[in-house]
Amino acid sequence: MLSDILFCVILWGEGRRNMDQRLSLITLGVADLDRSRTLYESLGWKMSNAKAKEIVFFQAGRMGLALYPRASLCKRRKRVT
Repeated sequence: MLSDILFCVILWGEGRRNMDQRLSLITLGVADLDRSRTLYESLGWKMSNAKAKEIVFFQAGRMGLALYPRASLCKRRKRVT
């Protein structure tokens, strides 16, 4: 099974020596969401139009930054593991 997967990856990669490495979204867990939002706004970052109850989004060029309450991230992690 693993050898089949590796073979497919090798075939797919033929002729593709360089892969563009990109980040499209970074999520940061923050202790105080309002305070962190204020900090990034004071640095000149513009909030995204994306609407979410507990998440604040900023657009940074082609990349997005999401601020998420750290306590909520911890709760989600406990459910996943």
